[in-house]
Parts: sequence; C-alpha cells; structure tokens
Amino acid sequence: MKFQRTRGVLRLMAAVIHSLWEKGDRNPLILPANVSIDDARVQSELTR
Repeated sequence: MKFQRTRGVLRLMAAVIHSLWEKGDRNPLILPANVSIDDARVQSELTR
C-alpha cells in the first residue's frame, strides 16, 4: 500500500515538473503557487 502511494506522488510530481518545464518556469523551488492545476495532466493526477 505504501509503495502505491509513493508511486502516485512520483507520478504527480512528474506531471507538475513537466508542466512547469513546458511553460519555461525557471524557479529553483516548486512552491504550491507554482503548481499548474489548470493543466489537464496535473488535474488527472490530483484526482486519481
């Protein structure tokens, strides 16, 4: 069970990082305000 939760968090972070990379975000930290919840991939992982 714990492994599946970890895997889900990694999938979410991958979607967030990919979204930020596509937008050209160059901030050194990912803060909650930087998470693009309007991105379909990120929304999908958040509701999964």
